[in-house]
Amino acid sequence: MTATPTAAHTPSNDVCIIQFAKRPQLNRVKTRMQPRLSAQQSLQLHSDLVAHTFQSLRSPSEWDYQLWVSGRGASPDFFDKLVELLPVPIEVQQGGDLGARMADSLRQVLQSYRFAIIVGSDCPELDTGRLQDLIVALRSGLPAALIPADDGGYVALGLSRFSEALFQGIDWGTDRVYEQTIVHLQRLEWSFYRASSLPDIDRPEDLTRLRDYAWGHKWFELAPSCEP
Repeated sequence: MTATPTAAHTPSNDVCIIQFAKRPQLNRVKTRMQPRLSAQQSLQLHSDLVAHTFQSLRSPSEWDYQLWVSGRGASPDFFDKLVELLPVPIEVQQGGDLGARMADSLRQVLQSYRFAIIVGSDCPELDTGRLQDLIVALRSGLPAALIPADDGGYVALGLSRFSEALFQGIDWGTDRVYEQTIVHLQRLEWSFYRASSLPDIDRPEDLTRLRDYAWGHKWFELAPSCEP
């Protein structure tokens, strides 16, 4: 089944989870893993992480789910195959930088849903329980709820209202993203919930965190600390 991209969807829940994912392309994803991993291995690792996030968080009853991707390939592409068994809408991200793309997706989703939570595809430890914690916080009346990343970014951001200012003036891709986002929340005078931080899988040393996943053991064996 091929999902048809469309900006308008009929909600079946009051919460929508937005998974952001890069299109799998050689030498365009997980490049910080090289030269520890080859370009092809980096591509496969990225695909594994995207698939794991989707399969772990896609819930047919607890919330609606949308997959927002950086681009599409020839049909059927990786994303078409990913949603064959669990169909969800697939949207193409729009915007000049990560902040603009996130803002655009959240703005659109919040036009139809009370709550929206955007997640990346690099944190296999993110699970439905942690998303539920964010939802509880948002339903309590808080405008925002976050899960920080160990590297200074964030793994998930939940909102019950929207402001473009939250995504402007952020040094995306640096260890200042979470700190700068908190400053913006304070300037907006938005109360927020902060969960415990979680690790992303971005660098060779992070591969040790994949040991306990059936699909991840092969990556664990390639981690620097696993050398004889």
